[in-house]
Amino acid sequence: MHTVLVTGGFGLVGGRITRRLSDDFNVIVSSRRETTETLLAMHGHVKAVKHQDLLAKDTFPKNINTVIHLAALNVKECQQQPSEAIRVNIDETRFTLENSMANDVNNFIYFSTNHVYGSPLRGTITEESPAL
Repeated sequence: MHTVLVTGGFGLVGGRITRRLSDDFNVIVSSRRETTETLLAMHGHVKAVKHQDLLAKDTFPKNINTVIHLAALNVKECQQQPSEAIRVNIDETRFTLENSMANDVNNFIYFSTNHVYGSPLRGTITEESPAL
């Protein structure tokens, strides 16, 4: 069966994706949140790994087919802690991508914020729209 790793899988968007995918796939979730049995049960039939395990090739989960990467600081946290935003949103994303490649993950789906197009959003935004 196809195994999907969802980073940030207990957040607003990740939680909904995790819950839906858990009906049809093996789902593994990583999160900065403390994982409890209650939290896991709220998100369907999922297993959890420590977020730190994604940051090293040797501890990255094995036999993952797809990574859906949502783990990031939100816009408010980024404004308040710019150095932490660089560490989490850039460096840890790169480590997760590199370790996915090293562990033969077939698909890496990266979610970004719409804030890169400005706030408030204006007009029609497409794949060709330039980020700020």
